[in-house]
Amino acid sequence: MKTLLARITYLAFCLMMFTINIFAQDIDQRFEQSIRLDSKIVKVIDGQWKYFEDDIKLSNGIQAKWAGSPMPMGNSKATFDITGYDRFITYAAIWAEFPGKAILSVDVDGKTIWSATMQTGDKPNLITALLRGHKTLTLNRMQLVGDSGNFIEPRLIQKILPDEDNYLLCNANLNIKSDVSEGILTYTNLESPQKTLKSAKKLGYDIIGMSDQDTGITKADWTLSGWLCEESERNQKDYPLALRGFEWSYCATPEDEKTAEHITIFGTNTILVAKNGPKTRNGAKASIYEWLKKSCQSFVLDETSMADGYGDIPVAQFDHIWTGTNFNDFAGWDAELDKIFCLAEIGNESNPDVEKNQEYFNSALVNGWHVAPSFGVDNHSKLDEKALKNQISIYTTGMTRDELMDALRARRLYATQDRYFALKFCARPELDDSWYWMGKRGVVIQPGKGIAFEILGQNNKMLKSIVSADIISPTNVDPIYSIVTAETNEIKYSKDNPLVIPWVKIQAITPTERGERCVYLRIKQKDGSYIFSAPIWFSEGEVKKAVQLIPSGDAKFIGNTLRLTPSEEWKCGSAWSSAKLPVRKGFEISFEVQLTQRGGENGGGDGPIFVIQNNTNKPRDDRRGWYSDYAESSFVISFNTFHGLGPGVDYIAVMVVNNNKSIDNVDSVIAATIKLPSFSDGNLHKVKISYKPGLLRVYLDNPTVPVITTPLLLHDRIPLDGEKAWVGMVGVTGTAYENHDVTKFTFREKDN
Repeated sequence: MKTLLARITYLAFCLMMFTINIFAQDIDQRFEQSIRLDSKIVKVIDGQWKYFEDDIKLSNGIQAKWAGSPMPMGNSKATFDITGYDRFITYAAIWAEFPGKAILSVDVDGKTIWSATMQTGDKPNLITALLRGHKTLTLNRMQLVGDSGNFIEPRLIQKILPDEDNYLLCNANLNIKSDVSEGILTYTNLESPQKTLKSAKKLGYDIIGMSDQDTGITKADWTLSGWLCEESERNQKDYPLALRGFEWSYCATPEDEKTAEHITIFGTNTILVAKNGPKTRNGAKASIYEWLKKSCQSFVLDETSMADGYGDIPVAQFDHIWTGTNFNDFAGWDAELDKIFCLAEIGNESNPDVEKNQEYFNSALVNGWHVAPSFGVDNHSKLDEKALKNQISIYTTGMTRDELMDALRARRLYATQDRYFALKFCARPELDDSWYWMGKRGVVIQPGKGIAFEILGQNNKMLKSIVSADIISPTNVDPIYSIVTAETNEIKYSKDNPLVIPWVKIQAITPTERGERCVYLRIKQKDGSYIFSAPIWFSEGEVKKAVQLIPSGDAKFIGNTLRLTPSEEWKCGSAWSSAKLPVRKGFEISFEVQLTQRGGENGGGDGPIFVIQNNTNKPRDDRRGWYSDYAESSFVISFNTFHGLGPGVDYIAVMVVNNNKSIDNVDSVIAATIKLPSFSDGNLHKVKISYKPGLLRVYLDNPTVPVITTPLLLHDRIPLDGEKAWVGMVGVTGTAYENHDVTKFTFREKDN
């Protein structure tokens, strides 16, 4: 007799594993929107990769076409126009789909970056190309003697989840003025807000911030700006995605810009005009700070609440930090304001002295502010080519205002004076399995352990452009580590071959006023331009927290090992977190499983089950209790070891079960795979489950290569208690049985 779970996962297997190329009907709506696809998506083998058929429309709207028919037999090639393609990483994937053997190669702008002989049955080759600033990508096929005449098929692939994150890289500028600011200070010959948006689009900006001077904005201007920003989200063919904001502009006297202290603010329902004058500086700043904190109370529908489409709290930038008193050298750190101030402008059109301005940026970091660097235009006349010199590049999950505001709050960006420079900067502390993007706060490093860095940087327009690249701490005079000391065209430290900085160097970093250590990457090019990454902030402590699991039913602890079921027929045990855990914003869960003394029907079963649900953590003790008490609206990852149904091997299935009625329904299945090592062999196996809104990854034994990657918005699939739910493990046996043992169950919340 088979258990109910075995029947479910058998259906899962049938749906997900025997279909080689099926149309992706269950693509999450947010996932599909964020990649902005107009062509059909096809799942390849196990759902890990997607490819586009025939004519291809890339995520920024550029059309890529085959050169003639798709790689027919004989010598042939397919060329893709990638002019202006500014998303960070694209892959070419090549595999043998029909009988044949040929030499295949990939060219970027006529330069071969990969070549190999392939034949039917070969594993797909995935070739990475940093495409920022390139014009063409070509796939070539050369027929070999003895070729059967059929063709080996190459495809251009945009990896839907670049690296392992669903990010788009966008050109942005958050300090843009229109004729609303005309006549204030030295602002002249500006264009209307609508024309300004169109000019920014022509200049290649994906994102802009409308930040006119507070004293020039009328109620009608503010209303129009709000409408234009909403329209920019709907019509991204004609406009860049725009955020409505304003520049709060304090000056001791209207004529003296040297006394100015300005702040740009996005997301609020209304504006606050600065009270200027020689005796009002401290009072003016106190008023804007208090006003900003009130704006976070978005549930209060008054004049200081948040506007629709911008999230829960504003995003603010310290503007041109070299003027005035430099915000009193950034003294007066405040925990609530620190959540709002995400950026500090270290250069713009009127002040290119980046090396001097870096000192002020360091001062902000030393005083505890979690700000990312930015370059802005701050155009005092209509936009022109000069606006291309200073910008930021933002990694965002999608092109809505809400998603953009989230990216800014996450500080997932870099400031650049060269828009053709592509940069990625991530860190992983020793003994931690996760990589953290630039802008991440609260990364825990254990004392005595080092940090590995993934650094990808490339300029595709300037030969040997990079003259120096340094990892900088704001509290230290000299760089922590000099990466580049001679001219080169790229920096490449991958996750497989990272740059590792030992603890002795980390220990040498002086903590900030908040007791943290932080580092950022600074790159200088031979034309004098700079690129600055957002910092990554570290604190000392334990990397992961063990979760106390409370056993129920047949589950019990044997020492430090949680045994969900003994190796006996008809057992059911579960164990649940002692309190609900925060899962909505993202999490990483790790544990080890060992399945021993397998016996009964077909050699044993059924395998452990990971579950998130919001029903109860006090189940009935009978074998079927977990189905009736948990399976109504649950998120399930089944590590199936029952070989009586399906492929006869271990496999993993990801499911969302709703209202009991769909337990036997294949629609419950999100993803499944058999392409993994056996985990019912009696050995200890390590599992990692990583989730961030939009993306789920499941790892088995290898902490860097997922066996399942699938789009997921958890809060859209199951009910949560605010941001929390019960998290636990379940084990079930029938006429097949085994010891289901779990150890080292740890949980970590991820907030960006």
